[in-house]
Amino acid sequence: MKNDVILNFNDSENMNTLPTEEHLQDLVNSLNDNDEPTIRWVKRDSEGNTTKLKKVGIFSASFNPLTVAHEQMVKLAQQNFQLNEIILLLAKNNVDKSVFGFSLSERLRMMAAYAAPLNNYSVALSSHGRFIDKIKALKQQLPQFTEYNFIIGYDTLVRIFDSKYYNDRNKELKQLFGQCRLVVANRSTFNKEDISHFLLDWPDFVPFVDLVELEDCYSEISSTEIRQRLESGHSIDHLVPSIIENFLNNRME
Repeated sequence: MKNDVILNFNDSENMNTLPTEEHLQDLVNSLNDNDEPTIRWVKRDSEGNTTKLKKVGIFSASFNPLTVAHEQMVKLAQQNFQLNEIILLLAKNNVDKSVFGFSLSERLRMMAAYAAPLNNYSVALSSHGRFIDKIKALKQQLPQFTEYNFIIGYDTLVRIFDSKYYNDRNKELKQLFGQCRLVVANRSTFNKEDISHFLLDWPDFVPFVDLVELEDCYSEISSTEIRQRLESGHSIDHLVPSIIENFLNNRME
């Protein structure tokens, strides 16, 4: 089982050391979506490869940047479903978005800064964007009896069921849901009832989907708004975790 970690944050002498953007860009460049799905670790939870039976929460997002809404989604999932480890997973090739805003290396560095003091958090980069490919790559790295829980928002839920991402949608969806569960959070314009209504068209998969509800103060936050506020010089206080705010403010100086 490979465990090529850029930095071991569990080593106390490295606690305040982040990988350079150059090093992280090399990591990004090392992955090719024409190859088999692959995961590369930036930070690994100290218990990551030692627990034989565990529940992992995979928060796979664009992190452009990471917001307090993202943070709250993960906290709700941890509290409600007793997740042992959280993996912040960035895809090199997103199925529906080109790279804009922050570069992938900048995003990985922000994720590493956020996860550094958190013992049960890992940070990784995926070569592929589809969830079924992410599962394939993760299963090569994690213990055999790991339970996989993807933490997502409503918009990602809709993309997962979109036929344009599949050669044989029903077959591949059955493969996906045979290996993981989804923990879905509402957005400002799509509440829990909207999510339940959407899933009425997919009754076979409803047992594999759990819902968490963000308060309005979180569900209305978007990474796009934060980037716009940064560009216009407005405060992003309370929109991103303090570690991310400090990181971004230092970047702008």
